[in-house]
Amino acid sequence: AGTRKTHNLVVWDIETGVREPPLIVHAHSRQVDDIQFGGDSNTVYSAGADGFLKVWDLSRCQPYDAISGVDPLSQLGYADDNTLVFHDQQGMIQRWDVSAREPRTPLDQERKYHRIAISDDGGYLAGLTHNDELRVWNLESRRKVREMKGVTDGNCRLVVSRDGRLVTYATNIRDKEDGTYANISLFDLGNRIQTTDGELEERVTFTSWPAFSPDGKRLVIQRQGYEKYTSQILDIAADPIEQRYQLHGWGPETCAAFSHDGSMLAIGSHNYDIRIHDADSGKLLHTLRGHTDAPQCLAFNRGGTRLISAGADGTVRIWTIGANECQLVSTLRGHAGMIESVAVSPEDSSIASVSEDRTLLVWGTANQSEVDQDVNRRL
Repeated sequence: AGTRKTHNLVVWDIETGVREPPLIVHAHSRQVDDIQFGGDSNTVYSAGADGFLKVWDLSRCQPYDAISGVDPLSQLGYADDNTLVFHDQQGMIQRWDVSAREPRTPLDQERKYHRIAISDDGGYLAGLTHNDELRVWNLESRRKVREMKGVTDGNCRLVVSRDGRLVTYATNIRDKEDGTYANISLFDLGNRIQTTDGELEERVTFTSWPAFSPDGKRLVIQRQGYEKYTSQILDIAADPIEQRYQLHGWGPETCAAFSHDGSMLAIGSHNYDIRIHDADSGKLLHTLRGHTDAPQCLAFNRGGTRLISAGADGTVRIWTIGANECQLVSTLRGHAGMIESVAVSPEDSSIASVSEDRTLLVWGTANQSEVDQDVNRRL
C-alpha cells in the first residue's frame, strides 16, 4: 500500500503483480501522511493532514469502474442499489450492474434518445427519442408507462417527478430582439397544464438544474432579469401555478436538489459555494465551501445525512449534513473534465459520476468503507 502524497490510499495485490489495476481508497480530504496494516491484510490504518485517524476494511472497498462512451450530458440514476442507468453516445439507455461490474440489457431497444431524466428516487425515467417522442419508463418493471408524440426539440432540458406523473420540458429560444430566453412547459401525464414563455416580465433562464420536490408539488427554476438572479420555488399544485417564495443569489446558480424527505433544498452557485436551505421557508441553514470552480450537480443520500456535489473542478465531494454543522469528508478525483451529473445508490454503497471527458466513474466509497465511523477520531 502507498499514498504518493495524495488524498488516497493505493493498494496492490503483490501476488497478481503491480500491473493489475490497484485498489484506490479515497481516504482523506487532505494529504495522507502515514499508513499501517493491522493484524490482517484487510485492515489498514491511515492518518491524514485533515486531522483524522481512520481504520479501513479493504474487503469492503472496491476500485472504481471507468465506463467509456457515455453521453457527457447524460443524467445518472440508480434503479436499485446495484443497477445504474445512463445514456450513451449512441443514444441507448444503458443499465450497468454495479456488483458484477458488467452491462445489463438496455432499457429500450427500439429507440435512441437525445436526452433523459431520472427521478431522484430512481423510480422513473423520461426521455426524448430521435423519433420525436417523449417516453416515460418505470425502471423497476422496465415497462413504458407513457408516450407522447410530436416533441421535436432534442436539446431541451428534462426533469421528471418521483411518481413519473409530471415532466418539465424546456427549450432555449433565440430571439433577435429579446435575445435568448427559455420556454418552459409542464406536462401532467402528457397533458400540457402550464407554459411560461418570453412574455414574462423577467426573462426565465433554464439551466441544467431544475428540480421537483419529492411530493411533486414544488418546482425550482432560476430567473434572470436586469442582471439579477433568483431561484423561484413554484407551487405547481396550485391552480393557477404560483410562486411560493424566491431566493436571491449573487450570480448564476448552477444546480439544485431536494433532500429525499423534502425538508432541505441545496443550491450550487457560480461563486463555488453550495447553500442548503429549509425547503419550506427558504431559511439558509448551511453554506458549504470547498470547490475550486462552480458545482454543476448535487445529490442527497436517502437519509439526508450526506450531500454529494461535483462540478467544473473535476472533483466529487462528499459532505456530512448535521443539524448544527456540515463537514467535507472526502474528495474524489479521477475525471479529466467538468462533471455533469452525479448519483448515490439507495444504500450508500456507491457513487456514480459522468464527465465531459465522456467517462462514467463508479466509486465504491459512498460510506467511506470504514470499519466503524466511531473509531475515527481527530489526532
